[in-house]
Amino acid sequence: MLFLLANWAGRSRFYEAQQSGSIASWNSITWKNASHLTDGYSSSGETSDYYPGVDLSGGLYENGGHVKVSLTTAAAASLLALNGLAYSDIDAASSATSSIRQHVGWAASYLDKAFYAADKFVAQIGDAYTDDRYWGRPERQSAGGDEGSDSWRPVYTIDTDEGRGADVLSQAAAALASYATLLTKAGNSSGDATHYRDRAMAMWALAKDLVGVYIVPEGNITLLSRSYRDDQAWAAAWLCRYQIESGFTPTTEDYCASAESYWYEMTSLRGSQLFLSADVMHLAVAALLRDTMGRSETYLALNETLLAEFNTALDAAFSWWTSASDTACSCADVGLCKTPGGFMVLQEHGSAHFAANMAMLALLTAKTQTGLGAANQLSNAQKFERRCWAYDQIDYLLGGKTGQAYVVGLSSLSGVDASISSPKRPRHRASSCEKASGKCYAASLDNVYELQGALVGGPKKDDSYSDSRNSFQSLVSIEYNAGFAGALLGLGAVEAAMAAAGGSWPSWSTFCGNSGVYSTVLTSSDSCSATTCADTSIAADCGLRSDGATLTCNTLYSADLDLSLTLASDGPITFNTVGGASGDAYTYRWVPSAYGGSSAVFMMQTDGSVFWRNELGLEDVSLYVDYCAMGIFPCEAESIVAYQGTGFAPFSLSILRSATDKATLLVTNKDGNVAFRITYTMSKVVR
Repeated sequence: MLFLLANWAGRSRFYEAQQSGSIASWNSITWKNASHLTDGYSSSGETSDYYPGVDLSGGLYENGGHVKVSLTTAAAASLLALNGLAYSDIDAASSATSSIRQHVGWAASYLDKAFYAADKFVAQIGDAYTDDRYWGRPERQSAGGDEGSDSWRPVYTIDTDEGRGADVLSQAAAALASYATLLTKAGNSSGDATHYRDRAMAMWALAKDLVGVYIVPEGNITLLSRSYRDDQAWAAAWLCRYQIESGFTPTTEDYCASAESYWYEMTSLRGSQLFLSADVMHLAVAALLRDTMGRSETYLALNETLLAEFNTALDAAFSWWTSASDTACSCADVGLCKTPGGFMVLQEHGSAHFAANMAMLALLTAKTQTGLGAANQLSNAQKFERRCWAYDQIDYLLGGKTGQAYVVGLSSLSGVDASISSPKRPRHRASSCEKASGKCYAASLDNVYELQGALVGGPKKDDSYSDSRNSFQSLVSIEYNAGFAGALLGLGAVEAAMAAAGGSWPSWSTFCGNSGVYSTVLTSSDSCSATTCADTSIAADCGLRSDGATLTCNTLYSADLDLSLTLASDGPITFNTVGGASGDAYTYRWVPSAYGGSSAVFMMQTDGSVFWRNELGLEDVSLYVDYCAMGIFPCEAESIVAYQGTGFAPFSLSILRSATDKATLLVTNKDGNVAFRITYTMSKVVR
């Protein structure tokens, strides 16, 4: 069901409902009308600082009102793009990722307009005070009037000569660069990718020299922006990604070098951050650059230290979120805590989107990153921990834990448990007022139209929810939905892998509850155990065996479910790729008897050492490393003695598809460090 929801959320009718200006041809919301078509113009036709006399229609309303905020629009668009790019290689996600391109493109088109002069960029359109006084449909709101009137809809503009606004301009540059990257990845040849790249570069040329955040007029802070170095790093990272994906060679600066520089500036000033929001983008920068490094062998080779920093920042954040599950929420301010229903609350205002953003990042970082190689991938244990933690949080938001969902319109989807309650009264003007008459309904009554796909503010610390338009819990925002849509895509990708693996995992409880299918473990108590794939009576060693029952299920799966290892009773092991078209199928069969017998493969011992076992006994794995180096086997191997020893127990053995034609077998210690690694080159299967 989650992948169905991922397509629905990726298409995200909520973002369609937030469209301002003329309605996109692909917008399916029947209760929408064109609105605020004269943004940028005064009703009198005169120009001023607040009405520059240029077409600024389009874009997205930030929340349930009618203010357009460029920072939020850009952050939401670039986070959507991050997920659209990450899952573009999954056939089952093509509909969702195509919709993401549409939504990012809609936002990019407006942000392009907002850069209406060489030194001018629109930060916001609309006045919060005026917006608060008007509860009605956007197309019925007068605009272009004087300050103090109900039609006051000013344009707040960044003048780069004043030296502020680095946050807004950087986010806009990131959004345009992300759209150019999506278009390039999709093979677009219309020239749009080049246009948005050039505009992103022009914005960045200004943004990188600005210091300070843009300060909106008093009373108009719809999003509190407290930093700009993270936004600059985000912009440089996206330009770097475009540079690598497209093969573009910039003449003015190396954007990847700039991304590295701004990463260090960002972390030296504010350190690492433990959560993600439109105001705090540090973790998103780490995730994007980590993946980007894998796209360039040169960039990766030159920045191993930097890669370690990205992983450290992400690991620290997830460690904080997972360890906080031991802290029960209470009336006292205990910080990050866990509700009785199992949901992690950072703060009650917008609680849902903080957890959804972390779920999105958990799934992104658990995905095998092309090009990074086995050494830089998460261990199986880490992958399962992050995926299953993300599932628990999103399952809560979908109503699976308490029966209360935090997504509008969930009950209208087929396959959803009818007992689950969805929000009926999100704080949203257009959906609470009739299209034909403009009549609006009381906060205690359901919205006239279903705001499908909208993620509301979320639960309180006691799991309670007030379904009233007057409650902060019913707030909606384009920022809220970006991470949530990405998390659904990530969970859907895992479900697609489950299905491709042959239906062995009918539910998430099966997937998360059977870690033994994915690794064998030597515990600190000297027993070899892993629920389904181990003989717990073996205490001497643990791993893959053919003369015993260690791998009694005969098959080991990768955590991504895209690779299996089968152990035959007479010793040979066979790697096979799982799922996908026949053209994507690869296999490798190793018969160990040619070099020392067939009794076993790799063994972990209770003293923390790793051996290769054959009919002659235990052989040091350094011998196997030599065989690989000499070309006797089609493999590469490395034994990391520094991560072996009893102090590192317990150990686990797992497999990973580290490249299209590469199968990697890993021995990992309790800290997640790889103690031994061997990668085989597989052959393509001709069918």
